[in-house]
Amino acid sequence: MASPNSALRRDPLGLSFDRTASWMAYLSAAVALAYSLCFGYYVREGDRWAQYTSSALLIAGGLIGLPVLVAIYLRVRHVDEGFAIVAFVVAAAAAFGTVLHGAHDIAVFAHPEKVTAGADYPNFTDPRGFSTFALFGLGMIVLAAMTRGAGFAKPIPMVGAVSGVLAVIVYIGRVTVLDPKRWWVAIAAVGAGVVGVPLWNVLVGRALRVDQRADRPAAVVAQPKAPPARNASISVVS
Repeated sequence: MASPNSALRRDPLGLSFDRTASWMAYLSAAVALAYSLCFGYYVREGDRWAQYTSSALLIAGGLIGLPVLVAIYLRVRHVDEGFAIVAFVVAAAAAFGTVLHGAHDIAVFAHPEKVTAGADYPNFTDPRGFSTFALFGLGMIVLAAMTRGAGFAKPIPMVGAVSGVLAVIVYIGRVTVLDPKRWWVAIAAVGAGVVGVPLWNVLVGRALRVDQRADRPAAVVAQPKAPPARNASISVVS
């Protein structure tokens, strides 16, 4: 007989949010890696297909990552709900900013003759990657710190924190030196985009998958105990 918790966590299609978020995390890892490779190729070669593809992957990555953020929030909120909400809001803002960045770029690429600014002009919806790198990095740092207290496997907080710091460094580079080929900006971009973020998503996807298979919602298990009076009333009703 299925537990009430498992019944509540399943949608009408018979899927669970944990399973969906797990697969979205794996897909986010692939999208993050593909974006980093395509954007790096575009910076080096300037091919139009890489320009379009990297922008489309920005849109996909922002949307696909939202269920993963919700799943992490549900697991870390018992550590400190205030910080959990702040981290989720910042990370969600980064996701939406990333989507708008990609959509803006595709609109510009579709009609380049209508654009009067140069190619290096700051993006109107995400100037110098403020959402894509700065907000994303800050959100990752806070979520990484909270996953440590929420019982996630040790590599997840470490990889998340390092990836967040590297993403912030990329933004600083894009604001100051502007050149993405500058050695320290390139190292930070490769460390976050090619290694850190894909690896973090794979680790999170695996953790969500394990929780789902065990049929134990971590956020429910880790919730503080209800007051004795409430427990008594529940037992009488049942």
